[in-house]
Amino acid sequence: MPELFRRNSLLLTVVGLMIVSGQLMSLSIQHPGLPRAGASFLGAVMSPFELMHHELTASVKRGWDHYIYLQNVETERMELGARVRELESQNSRLTEFEHENKRFKELLNYQERWKLT
Repeated sequence: MPELFRRNSLLLTVVGLMIVSGQLMSLSIQHPGLPRAGASFLGAVMSPFELMHHELTASVKRGWDHYIYLQNVETERMELGARVRELESQNSRLTEFEHENKRFKELLNYQERWKLT
């Protein structure tokens, strides 16, 4: 007999659920307020699990968004580093041009002074 139950467990489960479903439908027809009370009870029982599920999925989403944001920050950091090196090089060249310009002006002033005398 236990062998029969093991082999046909799926069929027996389906038949059992259909019988329970039929009984619940019959009971809800006789007492129309019962489904609302059952729904309220089920809602009260499931509410903590729903809240936990919502918090978990929101937390995972925030973590994923933060990870994506950090990937973008890393890319931006690398681009800005390259830009800083480029600007430092340009600044160095401009500083050299300033010094050279100043020397040329001093030489020009020196030359002008010697022409006047």
